This record gives sequence, C-alpha cells and structure tokens, in this order.
Amino acid sequence: MRYITSAWTVWRTFGIRGLLLRSYHEWRRARGAFRLSPHYLPTANSSTLNTFTVDRLQLRALADPVEAKSRGDRVVRGEYHAFRSQWLPLPVTAENWRQLAPQQEAWWDLIHSALDHGDVKRVWEPARFAWVYDLIRAHAMTGDSSYSDCFVRVFQGWLEANPPFRGVQWSCGQETAVRAVALLYALANFELDSSTADQIRLVLSASGERIFNAIGYAESQRNNHALSESSALILLGQHFRDHHPEAEKWRECGQRTFVRVATDLFEQDGWYAQHSFTYLRVALEQAILAERGLRAYGTSLPEPLRERIAAAIRLLLLLLDDNGDVPNHGSVDGALPHPVSMAGYRDFRPTLFSACALFGVPYPIDLTPCPEVLCWNRTSAPSTGAPRRDGVWNGRSGWAVVRLPGTVVFLRAGRYRSRPSHIDPLHLDIRVENESVVVDAGTYSYVPEQSWPFALDGEEIHNGPMVDGVRLAIRGPRFLWWKWPEATISEVKSGDDTVTLRAEIPGVVQRLVRVRANFVEVEDESLVAGAGMGIRWLLHPSASADQLTMSVPTTMHRGTDSVPWGWYAPHYGERLVTLCIEGRFQARASTTARIVTRITGRSSLQP
Repeated sequence: MRYITSAWTVWRTFGIRGLLLRSYHEWRRARGAFRLSPHYLPTANSSTLNTFTVDRLQLRALADPVEAKSRGDRVVRGEYHAFRSQWLPLPVTAENWRQLAPQQEAWWDLIHSALDHGDVKRVWEPARFAWVYDLIRAHAMTGDSSYSDCFVRVFQGWLEANPPFRGVQWSCGQETAVRAVALLYALANFELDSSTADQIRLVLSASGERIFNAIGYAESQRNNHALSESSALILLGQHFRDHHPEAEKWRECGQRTFVRVATDLFEQDGWYAQHSFTYLRVALEQAILAERGLRAYGTSLPEPLRERIAAAIRLLLLLLDDNGDVPNHGSVDGALPHPVSMAGYRDFRPTLFSACALFGVPYPIDLTPCPEVLCWNRTSAPSTGAPRRDGVWNGRSGWAVVRLPGTVVFLRAGRYRSRPSHIDPLHLDIRVENESVVVDAGTYSYVPEQSWPFALDGEEIHNGPMVDGVRLAIRGPRFLWWKWPEATISEVKSGDDTVTLRAEIPGVVQRLVRVRANFVEVEDESLVAGAGMGIRWLLHPSASADQLTMSVPTTMHRGTDSVPWGWYAPHYGERLVTLCIEGRFQARASTTARIVTRITGRSSLQP
C-alpha cells in the first residue's frame, strides 16, 4: 500500500508531462549533458534597454527621496534587505561570495540538501540582487555615482566567485532568472564602462542559455519556478534580439511555457495552485514581467489567461487590509523578486497596483495607490474602481471571503488539484474591527535549526478542528505529502446582517461559521461518533486572549522551543511568540463532539 500511495502521490503531483520532463532531466544530469560554458559572448548594445529604463523625472516626483537615499546608502555601506525584513551583511568581494558558497562544481552536480551551508535560501538571497533596485533608485534620485560604483564592485566580486554554470548560484534556474531581471535594470540605468557592460551581457547571455538548457525541470515542478524562468526567457530573448543566435528560441520557448504553466496554475476563480498568497504575489510579478516583455514584441498574453490573472488580482484585493497586508496563508518564504517599490514585504499594494494597470482591473479607490511602480514598469496608472463593498465571495477551488463593516473572514476548504504546502482544511483567518485576531502561523523556515525542528505546516498548527484518530495528511520527503486532505464548502448564505458559511471534511467534521459586523461565531461538530475533538486557535501577537471564548475548557500555550504552536512567523526566518488557545471535547460512545468558539473585537471587552 505504501508503494501504491507513493506512486499515486507522485502522479498527482507532477502529472504525466511533468514525470516525463523530470525523467529526461535526471537522465541528462546523470550524463552531464548540459552546457558547462557559455556558447556565445554577445557584446553589441541592445536596442531594447528602454524597456528597463526607469523614468527618473517621474521617480524623483513620486518616491520619498530621504528613504530612497537611506536604503541606497545602507547598500553602499555593505548591507542588503534580506527577505525584505532584515538588513544583513552583503557579500562584496569574491572572497566574501566564496565563503558564502565555496562549491565550484558544475551546477547539475550540486545536491542542495547535501550542502553544509544550512538553508540554501540564505545563500541565494543576496545573489538575487534585489539590492540593485535600492542602488538604482538612489542613483536616479541623486545622480551620485557612488551607487553605481557600489554595484560594479559587488557584481564583479560575485562574478569572479561564481563563473557561469558553476556553483550553487547557478544551480537553480529560478534564482538565475530573478538575478537576470535585476541585471537588465542595472545595465539600463547605470552609466557603466564598456568592460563592465560586456561582463553583464556575458552573465545575461549565460543566464538565457542556462535557463533554456534545463527549462523542462522547472516545468515539471508545476510551480513558480517555471513562471520565473519562462518570463526571464521572454525578457532575455527581447534583450538579445538580433544579437544572440538563440534569442528568438528563448522568446518563443518562454512565451509558450509561460502560457501553458500559468494556465495550469491559475484557477478560473482566482485561486493559485501553490495555495499561498505570497506565492500568488510572486506569480503575479512574473506575469507582469512576461506581459511587459511580450508587449515589446507587439503582442500580449492570451485573453483566457489574462482573465484568470485578473480573477487572482480581484481575490487579493478583497483580502487587503488598510496596510496592504493579506492573511498569512500558506508558505511565506520571503520571496519578492521584483521589488520596484520601497514598501514592506507584507504590503501587497505595489504588486496589485502594477497588475491592475497591465491586466485591466480597476484599482479600488479606497486603497492607497503606489505610483512609484509606474516609473519602473513604464505604464500608465490603472483605472480607478469603486470602493470595495461588503458581501461574500467564494470560488469552486474551495475558498470564501466575507467582508462586513470592520470584519473580514477568510475560509479555506478545498479539494486539492495540486500538492498542498500547508495542511489547513477548514482553516480560518479573522479580522474584527480592522484588527487581526485569528491568524495563520506562516512558515518561519524551510530548514529550521536543530534546536527547533518543527515546521509550521502541519494540521495541528492551523485553526481547524482535529478529530481524534483521524490523520488528514501524511508527510513525505521535503515538500511532498503522501496523503492530501480534502474539504468542501457546502453552503454560503447571506442574510440581513449575518453571513453563514458551512464547510466540512467529508465524514470527519463539519464547521459552521456565522459572521456579523462585530463578532464571528464558529461551531465545529465531529461526524465520528464517540471520538474526541480539539481545536487550537492561533491569535495574532496584538490580539487579547479575552477576544476568543470557547464552549469547552481551554488551555493556553505560548511559543517555546519544545512545541510548534504558539508561534507567528510574519516573515521568513522570523518567529514571534504569541498565544495559542486550545479547547477539547471528549464525546461519549453514542454522541459526537461539538465546540462553539466566539471571536470579538476589542470594543466588546469589558472595561
């Protein structure tokens, strides 16, 4: 049965095309059948740099000059904004980069899990070159050459330590793609000597060859890797048009792959196959880049795909709070591959403002616009839409959003068509009086330290009911789960002042959610006679325990190194102690367990 289950999971995860592509990739990898050095060294200037040239006059008028200079100065002093949440030392010299990742093997010979540098994301993060955007912005605002000089020093140190196709910085096509986009901006916006410009073109050319040579592996993943790599192929094909013999192949392959993969990943109701709002933001950023590249060719993404992307934009717009944040749902891995604003990591408004402009979605008037992104994307502002209204929305993929005055509820209850990242059937995120009360824990790290080996993706972490003796999922290796959970939304009803949602895990448990403007009531009932049931509710660090009451005795937990609940991770690599409230009910042999939870705002508390 284990072999049958494993085979079925692999089949569902990758599909027949993905399995064939992955098998071919592994066959080539075993034989070293990939390029080990660039085949072409283009030196001609590209006629398409204006696609990435920032409008300096507009930027000076729209961006905060003090913050822009401050961020640029920090990079010049040797820091970078890792995961858009913490400033860390930036490797500058070749020796710095070698210390970060000393391996020099061919990229296909490296096994990330076998490397001794811990979390590979921390090795890749400075090499994504997101710090370049801070230097470009400060340079455009001030005209100070120290920012371009800093870029040259760091870039040349990186290149000396990471020659094309060797080492961990070339081992992932997605990392290569993200870095290539940053370098396209650098080439277009810094005044560089011919030698440095040729070095950048060498890396860009090698990036196109690296991605194109192994795009099948990315597509087999059925995730953001293929979107990032295919959008980069579109842009690199555009950049080297008439200057590289493979440029047109890159563009055609990128366009074909992006459309095929994005159509698979974006559902018609706006849901995204990686079950994560931050991954959805990454996908939208790649769609923005792909659309820009295609428009330079006089074409665009096909209308059916544009409609799916527009549905995803509208879903996120429903969920935004006043600060641009969305529920901490699914994987939160710190990815912000196209940081063309100075907003924080949890602010989704810059990406959505750009996406609205390019995909024809009106931007609600009740949300703050983000005009700086227009300077980078060279687009006009989106049309202004009506303010977001109250109501209830749901999709066939298994999600529902309720908006009432001051209260927003997000419910996830779906049957998975693609592999889950977190096991969260019947999960709820709740804001009352415009403040988060019940939240998702987030990710913290894909490779936690040994002193805290727990991942925040299991069913016991999320705000859903757990019935004794029932396992909703079974973990496999790395990001795979052998058994996937299933849930469904069976009723969505809107009354005069109450919205009712009913969802269930078939044959296991039923959840009834009643939403009003100033409180939310959740009724969970086990469908297994005689079985006990428990619920752990994770509170936002700013919420009070008095805002949540249960109909059963409760136990309160705060995060410790011995248990995974009681932690909130708003950014990758960051975990905050918070409160987890657990309630349990043990049913008798002929009865079923039932727990009622009430969540209120602060104004409802007794003085």
